[in-house]
Amino acid sequence: MTFSQAVADLSASASVARGVRSRAKHIAARMPFVHFPARARFGEWASWTELESDKVKATPPPARTFDRLRWEHVFAYAGPCAYTCRDACGDAAVYLGDGVDAMAGEICPFDSGSLAAGLLQPFARHGERQRWRVLREHSVELAASWRDLFAQWLAVCYQNPDRYLAADGDRYADGLPDRTVPRELRDGNGRVGLLAHRGGCADRRAWTWEARVRERIGLDRAILVHVPRDKRRLARAWAASRGAAVRALGPGVAPSPDALYQASGPLIRELVG
Repeated sequence: MTFSQAVADLSASASVARGVRSRAKHIAARMPFVHFPARARFGEWASWTELESDKVKATPPPARTFDRLRWEHVFAYAGPCAYTCRDACGDAAVYLGDGVDAMAGEICPFDSGSLAAGLLQPFARHGERQRWRVLREHSVELAASWRDLFAQWLAVCYQNPDRYLAADGDRYADGLPDRTVPRELRDGNGRVGLLAHRGGCADRRAWTWEARVRERIGLDRAILVHVPRDKRRLARAWAASRGAAVRALGPGVAPSPDALYQASGPLIRELVG
């Protein structure tokens, strides 16, 4: 059974309050895509007109399947900016509007990097070929009304869909759904997974939707940019021609994946309304 079929079946059988379904549809319809340019600081990518995959940049294609996935796509979250990497040198995040929906790409209900790294339970013990099959079974095309599926998922997985936006700082507890599709994602990851697998599990990336756009995204689709305080003037000039909003990290807050993550929940709430 595909992910879409599983969500549809659960939605048809679950008892969900009308208000929950209404709020889920509202959030799904307005959810932005959040991209963190991990290899560049804002002073560098302020001169870019688009986000490009490594394939577009003409870097040699890698041999391994999941590495090739990263090579071919630009990644973003339809949810809090859950990217994390100790070696990330980026200092800003860009929020993109729903025009991205019409681009060639796909989306799935978890982070493919966690799956590739052998952290996403219960698939961590599977071989690469099996994990790749899991990704294919749970991915849908962006253009294939994914927001309708996302709304269904929010409604059946959360008693309060706004909790999906939580990014308070505990990556293993933030936004934890009341249930997941498949069920094992909740049972084997997050706080429960830490105890069961001695840390060998995924954090909230196990239930944060990931979009993968093939090759490039034009930055004219930006609706908000989040930058360090010392980049506010540059960001305002960058955003003016795009009609995008500018938000800055708080005084004394050093830019990092964690700082941008914790701020992404409130920023998405602002954009979603």
